[in-house]
Amino acid sequence: MAFSDGNKDKYNNFERDFNVKLIELRDGEEFIGEDFKIKAYELVHGSCKPILGYIVEKENKKIGYATDTVLCENLQKMCREADAICIDSTNTIPTKMHIGLDEVIWLKEQNKDTRFLAIHRSDYVHNHIKNIEFPEDGEVIEI
Repeated sequence: MAFSDGNKDKYNNFERDFNVKLIELRDGEEFIGEDFKIKAYELVHGSCKPILGYIVEKENKKIGYATDTVLCENLQKMCREADAICIDSTNTIPTKMHIGLDEVIWLKEQNKDTRFLAIHRSDYVHNHIKNIEFPEDGEVIEI
């Protein structure tokens, strides 16, 4: 869990209130559950640190989750390793905090076998973009 706002106390009762167990991971660390594995990747989001992306592996499928990041080495690694990746697509052009859609298209071209799901995005026209999926809020995606 990343505390990019510096407030580590905001999750004090999270485990009790939601009946979950939080496990903190750092870049490159893995958590191995009974029938799944999660690996953490440090990403870049301006001066906010740490910002992490994850690959969840279950039943020989690897699903990546990378939001709030710019184009960086670990994001490229995640795209190579994942079967599908939910990827930050906030803007059409890159900023100091978010990857640009042109970079997402470039990543897809480099990783033709990886399924790309554009998430965390602003309202821009995308119906002309091929090979990248733009799921709607609440949509169920089968991998």
